Amino acid sequence: MAAVPGWLLMQNEERRQRNKLQEAIFFFKYQFPHAIGANDGTHVAIVTPQVNHPVHLAAPYLNRKGFYSINVQIIVDAHLEILNTNARYPESVYDSAIWMMSNVNRHLRNKYLNENIDYHLIGDEGYPLSPWLMVQYPGQINPIEPREIFNQRLRRSRNCVEVLDGRLKRRFRCTLKDRTLHYNPIKAAKIIYYLFDSLNISKFLNN
Repeated sequence: MAAVPGWLLMQNEERRQRNKLQEAIFFFKYQFPHAIGANDGTHVAIVTPQVNHPVHLAAPYLNRKGFYSINVQIIVDAHLEILNTNARYPESVYDSAIWMMSNVNRHLRNKYLNENIDYHLIGDEGYPLSPWLMVQYPGQINPIEPREIFNQRLRRSRNCVEVLDGRLKRRFRCTLKDRTLHYNPIKAAKIIYYLFDSLNISKFLNN
């Protein structure tokens, strides 16, 4: 979504309590400190856009697996609550580029510069490292080195966003390439936002 999500706009004390809770859960489950959520991209299949559309050309949506898709950024907390989705970009835009252009990145950057926050999100090695987004060390590392222990804990911590993506694809089969959203990219993006909101509502009601 284009706007800064509500969890970032909470009043200071409410936001502090929420973040402290998430930090405690991530550390209890995965021994990874100061994390409040995990970030990743997922591809949601759409029908072939109009080849000569003045804005949404077909080519940028064609992915390496041979079908057309939107690259959706997802941010999830340790409770598998979806904190933010961004379905504005075609498959050809890298996860890292979507993150760099996102309001969440800008907001956390400003928080870090102005308030010196010590919490962060977690991403894979495709994202740029920053004080507000932790990523794993690149390359092959000796399993007993502290850097590899860090990587293992980070990967386990990121599992929450992968679990959420799996739930989305199982519940809403229209997001898979074998089913596909049969709408133009703009309408498909609105449906994607609705689907993610539905997961959050379902989780809230089940709780």
